[in-house]
Amino acid sequence: MVSYFKNLSYLKNIGVIQDFIEEQNSFSYPIIVNISKFDEIMEKAKIRAKKSPIKKVPINIIAKASYDSQKGILKINKKEVQLKKDSFRAQLVELLLKDDKSAKKEWSWDEVIEEIEDTKDTDSLKESKKKFYPACDGLSKHIAHKISVNDFLIFNKSTVFVNPKYL
Repeated sequence: MVSYFKNLSYLKNIGVIQDFIEEQNSFSYPIIVNISKFDEIMEKAKIRAKKSPIKKVPINIIAKASYDSQKGILKINKKEVQLKKDSFRAQLVELLLKDDKSAKKEWSWDEVIEEIEDTKDTDSLKESKKKFYPACDGLSKHIAHKISVNDFLIFNKSTVFVNPKYL
């Protein structure tokens, strides 16, 4: 088991693995792979071993963050945070994790309000802007308190996005 962790640590040091999670009493450990670095290393290995081509092995890449809107449960690295399903915070998480494109996007406050409250009325948007920062801040603090993840959201008074390390 020790050599397994040494190998994972080595792969992390050279950038092939972004991260791995050690779980006690488990023989299965989720890893997050840097695919471009993995492919680069595999190509170098192919050049070195011209006579025996290397087969690519499928790798299960584990999504680090997901949201179940039916249950109001945010999962981050297998840890769960319960949210009030109809709250602004829950709707914010649902919007941010709706799909791959949404998860990678930096959302402006007005886009968030437009999507969640389904309005484009300028006066309503300005009034609702007051909710944006407190929702982001409160959500971050709630997640940090429940599962000790302090950096899930990256936000300021006008934008928010999911920290890429959780995607």
